[in-house]
Amino acid sequence: MPHDLPFAAVLRLGDVALLRPALEAELGLALDRYEPARQGPLHHAQASFELETEGWTALAAWLGQVGPPLRRLRERSAVGSAALDLAIAFRQGAVAASALIPATVAEAAGRHGIDLELSVYLTSDEDRRDAP
Repeated sequence: MPHDLPFAAVLRLGDVALLRPALEAELGLALDRYEPARQGPLHHAQASFELETEGWTALAAWLGQVGPPLRRLRERSAVGSAALDLAIAFRQGAVAASALIPATVAEAAGRHGIDLELSVYLTSDEDRRDAP
Protein backbone atom coordinates (compact mmCIF):
# COMPACT_ATOMS: atom_id res chain seq x y z
CA MET A 1 0.00 0.00 0.00
CA PRO A 2 1.53 3.38 -0.93
CA HIS A 3 2.02 5.92 1.82
CA ASP A 4 0.77 9.34 0.80
CA LEU A 5 2.40 12.42 2.22
CA PRO A 6 0.10 14.14 4.73
CA PHE A 7 -1.41 17.23 3.13
CA ALA A 8 -0.94 19.49 6.16
CA ALA A 9 1.31 19.76 9.21
CA VAL A 10 0.37 22.04 12.08
CA LEU A 11 2.15 22.62 15.38
CA ARG A 12 -0.56 23.12 18.02
CA LEU A 13 0.27 24.66 21.38
CA GLY A 14 -2.11 24.52 24.33
CA ASP A 15 -2.31 26.36 27.65
CA VAL A 16 -0.15 29.23 26.40
CA ALA A 17 0.52 31.85 29.08
CA LEU A 18 2.48 34.29 26.86
CA LEU A 19 1.08 37.03 24.66
CA ARG A 20 1.32 36.38 20.93
CA PRO A 21 4.28 38.71 20.19
CA ALA A 22 6.31 37.21 23.04
CA LEU A 23 5.51 33.64 21.94
CA GLU A 24 6.45 34.39 18.33
CA ALA A 25 9.71 36.00 19.46
CA GLU A 26 10.59 33.09 21.78
CA LEU A 27 9.88 30.48 19.08
CA GLY A 28 11.28 32.51 16.18
CA LEU A 29 8.24 31.93 13.98
CA ALA A 30 4.98 33.55 12.97
CA LEU A 31 1.79 31.99 14.31
CA ASP A 32 -1.22 31.26 12.09
CA ARG A 33 -3.64 31.32 15.01
CA TYR A 34 -3.67 32.59 18.57
CA GLU A 35 -6.96 32.33 20.43
CA PRO A 36 -8.18 32.42 24.01
CA ALA A 37 -8.88 29.07 25.65
CA ARG A 38 -12.52 28.30 26.40
CA GLN A 39 -11.97 29.01 30.08
CA GLY A 40 -9.38 30.95 32.00
CA PRO A 41 -6.64 33.36 30.94
CA LEU A 42 -4.63 30.96 28.75
CA HIS A 43 -4.51 30.66 24.95
CA HIS A 44 -4.15 28.16 22.12
CA ALA A 45 -1.71 28.82 19.29
CA GLN A 46 -0.73 27.13 16.06
CA ALA A 47 1.88 27.41 13.33
CA SER A 48 1.65 25.64 9.98
CA PHE A 49 4.42 23.92 8.06
CA GLU A 50 4.16 23.46 4.27
CA LEU A 51 4.87 19.75 4.25
CA GLU A 52 3.73 19.11 0.67
CA THR A 53 6.23 21.63 -0.71
CA GLU A 54 9.02 21.34 1.88
CA GLY A 55 9.07 17.60 2.66
CA TRP A 56 9.99 15.42 5.61
CA THR A 57 13.67 16.41 5.85
CA ALA A 58 12.75 20.08 6.15
CA LEU A 59 10.05 19.25 8.74
CA ALA A 60 12.61 17.40 10.90
CA ALA A 61 14.97 20.41 10.61
CA TRP A 62 12.12 22.82 11.50
CA LEU A 63 11.29 20.74 14.59
CA GLY A 64 14.99 20.87 15.48
CA GLN A 65 14.86 24.68 15.34
CA VAL A 66 11.56 25.28 17.13
CA GLY A 67 12.00 22.37 19.58
CA PRO A 68 14.64 23.75 22.00
CA PRO A 69 12.86 27.07 22.69
CA LEU A 70 9.54 25.22 22.95
CA ARG A 71 11.01 22.80 25.50
CA ARG A 72 12.27 25.77 27.57
CA LEU A 73 8.81 27.37 27.42
CA ARG A 74 7.22 24.12 28.59
CA GLU A 75 9.75 23.74 31.41
CA ARG A 76 8.78 27.14 32.78
CA SER A 77 5.04 26.46 32.22
CA ALA A 78 4.66 29.22 29.62
CA VAL A 79 3.27 26.54 27.25
CA GLY A 80 1.36 23.54 28.57
CA SER A 81 1.24 21.18 25.60
CA ALA A 82 2.64 20.77 22.10
CA ALA A 83 1.50 18.46 19.31
CA LEU A 84 2.41 18.15 15.66
CA ASP A 85 -0.86 17.39 13.84
CA LEU A 86 -0.41 15.66 10.48
CA ALA A 87 -3.51 15.64 8.25
CA ILE A 88 -4.04 12.49 6.20
CA ALA A 89 -6.54 12.12 3.36
CA PHE A 90 -8.95 9.19 3.44
CA ARG A 91 -10.25 9.08 -0.08
CA GLN A 92 -13.92 8.46 -0.66
CA GLY A 93 -14.42 4.80 -1.55
CA ALA A 94 -11.05 3.75 -0.07
CA VAL A 95 -10.82 0.85 2.32
CA ALA A 96 -7.78 2.09 4.24
CA ALA A 97 -5.39 5.00 4.53
CA SER A 98 -1.94 5.15 6.05
CA ALA A 99 0.98 7.47 6.49
CA LEU A 100 4.57 6.62 7.19
CA ILE A 101 6.16 9.07 9.63
CA PRO A 102 9.94 8.97 9.11
CA ALA A 103 12.01 8.14 12.19
CA THR A 104 13.86 11.46 11.86
CA VAL A 105 10.59 13.38 12.28
CA ALA A 106 9.34 11.21 15.15
CA GLU A 107 12.71 11.50 16.92
CA ALA A 108 12.90 15.29 16.45
CA ALA A 109 9.40 15.71 17.84
CA GLY A 110 9.94 13.31 20.74
CA ARG A 111 13.30 14.79 21.70
CA HIS A 112 11.57 18.11 22.35
CA GLY A 113 8.40 16.76 23.99
CA ILE A 114 6.18 17.34 20.96
CA ASP A 115 3.42 14.74 20.59
CA LEU A 116 2.43 13.41 17.16
CA GLU A 117 -1.25 13.52 16.21
CA LEU A 118 -2.75 12.10 13.03
CA SER A 119 -5.99 13.62 11.77
CA VAL A 120 -7.84 11.75 9.03
CA TYR A 121 -10.14 13.62 6.63
CA LEU A 122 -12.55 12.10 4.17
CA THR A 123 -11.75 13.55 0.74
CA SER A 124 -12.76 12.93 -2.83
CA ASP A 125 -10.44 12.84 -5.82
CA GLU A 126 -12.00 16.16 -6.81
CA ASP A 127 -10.92 17.70 -3.46
CA ARG A 128 -7.30 16.77 -4.15
CA ARG A 129 -7.40 18.28 -7.66
CA ASP A 130 -8.80 21.54 -6.28
CA ALA A 131 -6.25 21.83 -3.48
CA PRO A 132 -3.73 24.66 -3.89
